[in-house]
Amino acid sequence: MGELATERKLIFTNLLNGVPLAEVAQAFNKQSEAEVVESFRFVALKIRGYIFQRAMPHVPCDTVAEAMQNRLLLMGILEKLNLETLPAFAKITDAPLEEFIA
Repeated sequence: MGELATERKLIFTNLLNGVPLAEVAQAFNKQSEAEVVESFRFVALKIRGYIFQRAMPHVPCDTVAEAMQNRLLLMGILEKLNLETLPAFAKITDAPLEEFIA
């Protein structure tokens, strides 16, 4: 696993375990908390794509609070992800339903 993938995994894991955003940003030498949120969202998109591809039931993980409620399941999925590639289904939940009905 590359350095960027390891960092993304650790940031996501720390947030799931309740470490405050400011502390995570400081620990990973991020200029702002927004960079930490960006890493969190990237991993959440990868998880949603993994769940979608395997037709698993939806697991809320769009916010840190939602992810914390599903921590054990998400931690299991996190181990299976390649965090060095872009999410395959990044726009699947953001696209209007009309785009899929044609």
